[in-house]
Amino acid sequence: MLTSLISFFFRTTLALVSLFGLCLALLYYVPLNDPLDPQIIATQFKNATYDMEVTPENSHYVCFVIVLQIFFIFCLQRSFQTSDNVEIQFIECGRTSTTNNQTIVFLHGFPETAFLSWGNQITDFCRKGYHVIAPDQRGYNQSGKPEKVVDYNLYRLGLDVEEFISKFSVSKQVILVAHDWGATVANAVVLHAPHLVQKLVLLNMGHLQAVQDLMKSDDQLLRSWYMFLIQIPYYAENWALKKNLAVFYVSALQELALKGVMGVPLYHKYVQQGAYLKYTILYYRALFRTTLFPPLAKLLLEEKYLKMAEKMKGQVFQMPTLILFGTGDKYLNHKMAPNTIENYVAKEVRPNSKYILYDGVSHWVTHEVSERVTADISTFLSS
Repeated sequence: MLTSLISFFFRTTLALVSLFGLCLALLYYVPLNDPLDPQIIATQFKNATYDMEVTPENSHYVCFVIVLQIFFIFCLQRSFQTSDNVEIQFIECGRTSTTNNQTIVFLHGFPETAFLSWGNQITDFCRKGYHVIAPDQRGYNQSGKPEKVVDYNLYRLGLDVEEFISKFSVSKQVILVAHDWGATVANAVVLHAPHLVQKLVLLNMGHLQAVQDLMKSDDQLLRSWYMFLIQIPYYAENWALKKNLAVFYVSALQELALKGVMGVPLYHKYVQQGAYLKYTILYYRALFRTTLFPPLAKLLLEEKYLKMAEKMKGQVFQMPTLILFGTGDKYLNHKMAPNTIENYVAKEVRPNSKYILYDGVSHWVTHEVSERVTADISTFLSS
């Protein structure tokens, strides 16, 4: 009885916080252009420390990462314009040297960039003869940063990738590999335009409906508490600044550092520019306002996005799917992996689909077990 009361109180509190934030947004912030001063963020970050100590043991690797990033930026980085006039920067390699005429698209998540998330895999799969492209999603790194929340709706993010694939892929269908928020966007792509994707690889994410299934449990709700709090305009930004840029943001960078990710100091430099917190918050606000609450979505979204939402409803993955998931993820429950394969992959491709759990590995699988990730993806693609 006591457990049920606690659960009811917890769920009611989260619902009220979200509703309060949505009401404020609707009443005072239409067209949902939530302001945040980048200079304030930059000032706060000067007091934050996430840099890893450079020791004789790891100095050679630090140098390698820096040289590799410089190579990516000056030799492989390109850009394209989306249909809503947002410039997307991306890394590309293997277009002229591909030996199998297959394109792999890598999508990064929060709080990373294409290079920081997929640097190892980009070089590995280029050497394997693939054509590889990896965009920095809107709001990240040097890509365009629209100001309105609605410009970060899931359907628009999916269209970015669809346009990107249609323009740059050397094959009719691509292999789509995505982590975290990138995997959420990958859902939008494969559920709306399955003809574009030959095989799908998701890291620490499943089918969107599998995620919603888990949201019925107190465990996943507790892991996702920050998503509810940042729905409140202004308060979330002020809370984040007062609390050293929010537990969810700070812990992510600190966890990356603890896992030995040499890109953390580089990412820290990006964040000091002051833009990242704002646009990360807009991703989550757009998800709530334009995806999880259909009545509000009808009010805020253009007709083309509403048609996308309608087309995606009830769809399952139509292509062979691999899910790689760290069981030590603090933000997402790994139970969505088997649920996705068993219930949200089409029956005809289910025998060619599977999930692999990395015991004790955190959310940051591409860093913590990079070689295993590359090997498992390679095996899946060759099967």
